Amino acid sequence: MEHHEITSADGALKRFTKQDDLDSLQVGIEKREEAAAATRDDDPNKVRALDQIATALHLRFKRTGHLDDLDIAIERGKQASILADYLPKGNEAEKAEILNNLASFYLSRFERTRDLNDLNTAAQRCEEALSLVPENYPYLVRMLGNLSTMFGSKFAKTGNLDDLQMAIQKGEEAAGLALAHEEKEGLLRNLSMFLRDRFRRLGNPADLRKAIEKGEEAVSITPEDHPNRAVVLDNLAWLYQIKFKNTKEPADSERSLELFLGAVEAPNSPPFQRIRSWKKVTYQLVLHDRPGEAARIADMAVNLLPMVVSRQLNQQDQQSILSPFYGLASWAVVLSLEAQKGAYHCVRLLEVGRGIFTGMRFGVRSDLTDLRVQHPELAQKFENLRDVLDARTSAIDSEIAKSIDSASPSFQRVHERHSANSQMDETLNQIRRLPDFENFLLPPGIDEIMAAAIEGPVVIINVSLRCDALIVEKKSIWQLPLPNLIEADIENNVKLVQSIRSAHILSQNDTEEMYRMLEWLWDSAVSPILEGLGCTKTPSDDEDWPRVFWIPTGHLSLLPLHAAGYHTPPYSKATLDRVVSSYSTSIKSLLYARRMQKLEKSHKFTNSKALLVAMSRTPGNADLRFAKEEVDMLNKLLPVSIPRVTLEQPCRKEVVTAFNVCNIFHFAGHGESISSDPSRSGLLVNDWQTNPLTVGHFVKLKFLQKSPWLAYLSACSTSDAGSQGLQDEALHLVSACQLAGFQHVVGSLWEVSDRHSVDMAEEMYKTIANYGVVEGWTVSLGVHRAARRLRNTTYEESMKRNSEQPLDYQISIGETYDETERGTRRVRPQGWKERDKTKRSEPFVWAAYIHCGP
Repeated sequence: MEHHEITSADGALKRFTKQDDLDSLQVGIEKREEAAAATRDDDPNKVRALDQIATALHLRFKRTGHLDDLDIAIERGKQASILADYLPKGNEAEKAEILNNLASFYLSRFERTRDLNDLNTAAQRCEEALSLVPENYPYLVRMLGNLSTMFGSKFAKTGNLDDLQMAIQKGEEAAGLALAHEEKEGLLRNLSMFLRDRFRRLGNPADLRKAIEKGEEAVSITPEDHPNRAVVLDNLAWLYQIKFKNTKEPADSERSLELFLGAVEAPNSPPFQRIRSWKKVTYQLVLHDRPGEAARIADMAVNLLPMVVSRQLNQQDQQSILSPFYGLASWAVVLSLEAQKGAYHCVRLLEVGRGIFTGMRFGVRSDLTDLRVQHPELAQKFENLRDVLDARTSAIDSEIAKSIDSASPSFQRVHERHSANSQMDETLNQIRRLPDFENFLLPPGIDEIMAAAIEGPVVIINVSLRCDALIVEKKSIWQLPLPNLIEADIENNVKLVQSIRSAHILSQNDTEEMYRMLEWLWDSAVSPILEGLGCTKTPSDDEDWPRVFWIPTGHLSLLPLHAAGYHTPPYSKATLDRVVSSYSTSIKSLLYARRMQKLEKSHKFTNSKALLVAMSRTPGNADLRFAKEEVDMLNKLLPVSIPRVTLEQPCRKEVVTAFNVCNIFHFAGHGESISSDPSRSGLLVNDWQTNPLTVGHFVKLKFLQKSPWLAYLSACSTSDAGSQGLQDEALHLVSACQLAGFQHVVGSLWEVSDRHSVDMAEEMYKTIANYGVVEGWTVSLGVHRAARRLRNTTYEESMKRNSEQPLDYQISIGETYDETERGTRRVRPQGWKERDKTKRSEPFVWAAYIHCGP
């Protein structure tokens, strides 16, 4: 290994440490990789290079949150610890440092995954390291610091006070030995947090005073341009908040606010650290009667949010990083409205601060027609980088455990993705310097936003401490306050719907509660919006139905705006009786789908190619007899000229392969919504237990050239983004299909009736066949007509039952009105009982389906 290679790599790493320069870090990693690859295993320099690579990857993980980096760092560190036997005799201290670094890597993974095995391994490596060095060893401070952090993490996991006492003891020993300010800052910061924890546990004011003292010392030795400046200030700000709660001294609150603001304004700190206390700092500013500054800080936080997540991260990493910022954009809108900043400004905030995950993918998958014509070389470069960043990352995870060779595909792909991310930033800047491409992949401007309303008004409902509709029309953007729509009421009604969904029997009271919810939703939200739009009556038979595109935020995305209203004949005060509804997750996704639609010259129904999937039997779930009947009906309804592939009980591979020959995909079967990790929600195919067809798989599909027309997901909860921290990201099967390139998606908010799904699909496809084209207005009108048909059908069924049964008739658990009806299309254990039927039509049947698309 050449000395100049080490020196060059060291310089790159130092630049990262001082300037938070990821490009420099990438250079350092690559140079060490090259040097390590050229060095024999028995060369001590190989050990050092591997340890340095691992340390650099760990630094990058701490900056970007990319778990692949940490996994590889651990593998590199493990290899370095094994090869440390080749170090010259008497170098036990160097081996101890390698083991101590490895302990740090395991500790970081524990803090991310909460796997106790990692914490235990970290402790073992740290103890091994300590056993190799004398008490006066110069770098003992690092090992004691690690040990302190491990005890602190163990306390956080177990609550054992002895662990906390050891964390403080070892932390004090380490801080006392530390000489370098940079090293001491982190030790003091951790120590202050452990003292805070002991104050919370035991209530001794001396612990809080000492915690603040250590925090102030950490601030005093951290330069203003240091990347850690934000986290040091933020931690101390929270300590003063705790003190203020106990003392009620205004000076403590003012000091806390000063520190929070300093963290937000720290220019060289990572965006995540700068805005992690976004809610507290803006609330504090409002309480201090500084609403204008609160709006400014919230705007800054929203605009920094896209920088929190790197493109090269996999989906799980992105979800983990984004979840703490749920609600930020909506709160920024509230502050902006209070500051009289206007409706367009608020719409732009929501476009920047919501749907970041999908926005990144819509961006890299955008149509490049104009760029290819005018600047073909740049377009090709962009596409090449896009393919690297958009590539599947799941293979990397499995390969990391198999190989630690620097030439292995896993290492190369991780490095390629980091390099591509940096090059993508540079390429985007190049493109945006060109005439007519100044706004390439940036949030839409005012003209583009208004153009989104060409097919009908776009209604964004912002949900926070106050609720407002932001209404986009072809020539205006305006705001409508919704004073009767309260966030707490929304959350309570979402809980109501979820509790009814989990019931094994649908009672009369459940149905009445559902109707009450729909009436509340109409009165508080939909009715005033439609009144404002002039949609005050049911269109006559010779009138075209107006369309409305709904973009709900927060928990409102889990409620059926399209079904709000009073549903007792004669119908008039309901969304279904005023407008045709479509949904979108954001304006950028609506514009993306519209661009995809334009790629196809013809949308004639007779030119379509269909993939029809029936899952009548799904391992581990109740049978669905009507799934096959639904697909059989479609085979009869579709024109003979339409080519089709029909699959019954297929495995995932068969479905994914058939995607390549279809532009209409219809799935009839069970679906699964996993609120804790939306990317794992999916459609249940025959081998779903070992090879699930998940959101993650749909996201990785790319139909960039052919842009298929329609995905019809006749399964449960396909548009349920129930994860508390990720509702702003709208991660569900419907959005995943849109990311894959489908122009239109029909999905469901909850379980769908097996029997009634046949009628729903029949009406929708009949509407498309009647008009002869697969476009937004025909698909949305088809879903609209089907919902109205099922509302009437289930109402008539209930009237018939009431006339045939005595008033005190009760249906026992498991009894059904129709022996052929098997249940709902959701994940249920075998043997699950069918819900009781009620004396009114069932909104759970006719309100389930929605259309998403342009």
